[in-house]
Amino acid sequence: MMSGMRDDRHEPSYLHGYTPAEQRRLVEQAEYWRDRLILPDLPYSPGERLLDVGCGAGAVLGVLAAAHPRLVLAGIDREPAQVEAARRHLAACGRDDVDLRVGDAAALPWPDGGFDHAYLMWFVEHVPRIEPILRDIRRVIRAGGTITVNETEYESFHVWPEHDDWEYLEEAMFRHFQAHGQAHAGRRLGPLLVEAGFREVTSRLVGFHFFARPGCDDLRRHTRYTADYIAPAIPAFVSLGCDEARLRRGLGGRQFAALKVGWYYNWAAKTGVVTQVRFVPMIVSGRTVDSDVRGTAVLGFNEPDHEKQSAMSVEQALALWPKVAAKAGLVVSPAVAM
Repeated sequence: MMSGMRDDRHEPSYLHGYTPAEQRRLVEQAEYWRDRLILPDLPYSPGERLLDVGCGAGAVLGVLAAAHPRLVLAGIDREPAQVEAARRHLAACGRDDVDLRVGDAAALPWPDGGFDHAYLMWFVEHVPRIEPILRDIRRVIRAGGTITVNETEYESFHVWPEHDDWEYLEEAMFRHFQAHGQAHAGRRLGPLLVEAGFREVTSRLVGFHFFARPGCDDLRRHTRYTADYIAPAIPAFVSLGCDEARLRRGLGGRQFAALKVGWYYNWAAKTGVVTQVRFVPMIVSGRTVDSDVRGTAVLGFNEPDHEKQSAMSVEQALALWPKVAAKAGLVVSPAVAM
């Protein structure tokens, strides 16, 4: 067990929250995984009915609607704000006909056999007692229909070179899902579906390896994606008893190491002053900043000719970061050159 971390269990809690920023992130996430995870090998035909359980902001439904425009779509989520966001997103995609409902996934408000297919994307991991939900999903799928489930195995994230603080952050994620959901959702999927009454169950392991190579943007994109979903979750890990400074070092160290950047510089624009600069795009507090910036936000940039910074190691840069962040007053995580 991680030193200093409590092992108590709580009621189900969605790790990332329901803010508009998180709803936008879910849409971006679905686009990121569209071709790698969401769309391959789907046996859908025009006119068939599909239910997305735990539909959130409608991000996956939007991808499915674009790829299979003649599907009849429905979705359910327990959080009203998510369903409303899904309604807006799907209407913007030209699909204001989707049957979206707020409700309990263990007591679905549809009749037996009402759907041809069900789709779940990173839903099981958030639910401590998933068995009743899977049984009710089986109830509403017709004989011969299908269920497609994508899930994560929370002991499968690894980086090279190895980084102790990243390992600490990874264990914090694992402990969160042990307390609030299914940390081993990926490896449990096959048996869970069989127990729920599904037949001809197949389970496929899908892995990804991102590394630096000339002319390839995959590592930078995945590092940015990782920062976007982990950084907002750090307060939840702290609530389990984790060391916040070490968690942020873990996230920042992964960004620096993956991108081979060992130094940074930043400043805060004064309130009311319009600043315009050109600089190398950065991650500031986990969000990408364009290279042309106009506004009063905190800006980050790299300065490769600065002798002191260019001589810094990753470890030295991370150790200095809290002082720089305190001086800026607004930045909460390292700025990483892209």
